[in-house]
Amino acid sequence: MAAPANSTLTFDEEFNSLSLNSGSGGTWSPAFSYSPNGSTDDTLSSFQVNPLWRPTSAADANPFSISNGVLSMAIKPTPADVKGAVSKPFITGQLLSDRSFTQTYGYFETRAKLSNAPGVVNAFWLLPADGSWPPELDVVEVLGKNPDTLVLTSHSGGGTTPHWADIPDASQGFHTYGVDWQPDKLTWYFDGKQVAQQSTPADMNKPMFMLLTNVVGSGNTWAGTPTPGETGQMQVDYVRAYSHKPDAAPAAASPTDSTPAAGAGTLGLKLSEDAWKGDAQFSVAIDGTTIGAPQTVTALHSDKATQLFAFDQALTPGTHDVAVSFLNDAYGGSTGADRNLYIDSASVGGTAAAGAAAALWSDATQHFTVNVPAPS
Repeated sequence: MAAPANSTLTFDEEFNSLSLNSGSGGTWSPAFSYSPNGSTDDTLSSFQVNPLWRPTSAADANPFSISNGVLSMAIKPTPADVKGAVSKPFITGQLLSDRSFTQTYGYFETRAKLSNAPGVVNAFWLLPADGSWPPELDVVEVLGKNPDTLVLTSHSGGGTTPHWADIPDASQGFHTYGVDWQPDKLTWYFDGKQVAQQSTPADMNKPMFMLLTNVVGSGNTWAGTPTPGETGQMQVDYVRAYSHKPDAAPAAASPTDSTPAAGAGTLGLKLSEDAWKGDAQFSVAIDGTTIGAPQTVTALHSDKATQLFAFDQALTPGTHDVAVSFLNDAYGGSTGADRNLYIDSASVGGTAAAGAAAALWSDATQHFTVNVPAPS
């Protein structure tokens, strides 16, 4: 669909290249942080490969390729040269934006051509940045055996709510799949047309990251039984996200680059982290009032990356106290086993705030003042 009214493009991946993140920069993580070498489970016939892991780094084991601005995520039999590391008969791929981009609410969309291979599940979905589950928001799932049926699902502590919609065969061409996640309702779209809607679950109110996934099931799962030796691919033209807030930080050339300051009258913070067993989280208070929900930082300080957070609390002319609190310090006894939060800078309307920069190495609060001039 067209960009929602009063929205800002906050993430734009056109797949002119593929930037993989191994923990030190890059757009897409090829594996979950808790299973960095790749992942599978007992219900699957496939292993989701991390091509950055040496035992599966052979060229014939890489499921990802780029051609003419389109990402292909291959489904193929496990090559003989990696069978010592992979016990499943198929290999597939998965990409996560967990270390480069998270967002609470907004419109999320991909344009893709999906696989109709038996046993395959094609998916574009969202998971919480803090590692909890539920909630989960499935923008789209399509089974290879039913390429003319959308499965659209929200998972929450209150239960699972699925929706289905009939569509043309998703394997025969590119289509857009999107969800508009608002505080009060979820609305799913196919090729710009609404296909399902429900109330937003009460616990679906925290930053989430995006995932592109294809997996191969087995005979005792909903995906069905794959054909021995089968191949296929999920092709992705783009992934985009929009914020409903008109002053949200726009998408940068790379999500790890510095981004412009927030609009006039709003607070912009640039933060980074040392990640260890999870990312740093923080809260913000202005003049003693907490603004919004806790946020998660994914830009790594060691990479000299920074991440902009824009708070659209309108600031009146005058001096205001800002408090940034580090919420989840962790330390494992060494420099490499330490989670820290860094306040790189702060600004209002592009004017830097003095005294904001700080390194928070424990659950602490940094106070500083911002001055908002009166309108000329």
